[in-house]
Amino acid sequence: HRHVYLPEGTWFHYYSGERFDGPVHILAHAPLGEPALYVKANTAIPMGPEASHTGEKPTDPLTLLIHPAAGTGESTLYEDAGNGFAYAEGEYARRRISCEPSDGRITVRIGEREGSFVPERQEVRLQLRGVTAAQSILVDGGEREPAPGEDGALTVSLGEGAGSTTAEVIL
Repeated sequence: HRHVYLPEGTWFHYYSGERFDGPVHILAHAPLGEPALYVKANTAIPMGPEASHTGEKPTDPLTLLIHPAAGTGESTLYEDAGNGFAYAEGEYARRRISCEPSDGRITVRIGEREGSFVPERQEVRLQLRGVTAAQSILVDGGEREPAPGEDGALTVSLGEGAGSTTAEVIL
């Protein structure tokens, strides 16, 4: 077990999905292999595919993991080549990601890519934990079907492009 302080806001245990409203002190169950890891609501966590070692660079898909809850959240996705100093010359990619759940819908906006770095991947997925079903999913106004995902999560493919993307999940 570990003593954990969660500051103001809504937090979710990464492994169990249990919700906590901060500020709060908790005694977290943290067995080997499952550290006391908490995710702030409405904040995107970028997740890549599993890799056997750091030299292996699988690029597809990039999954944006979000735990939606009342309120809004914003985060920034920053990417670069991972070595060298080209980022200082503008060779990076930065995008703002916001999540706004309200009135039976969840709206996720991914801003336009800034910088000259172009990621090699072909697909970005949005995974909404704690959302198991939706009446409809719209990506930039077009209807989309959810992709197969983990239990207790709704996953939708967004594609990959430099422009902004808006996903609306109507519950």
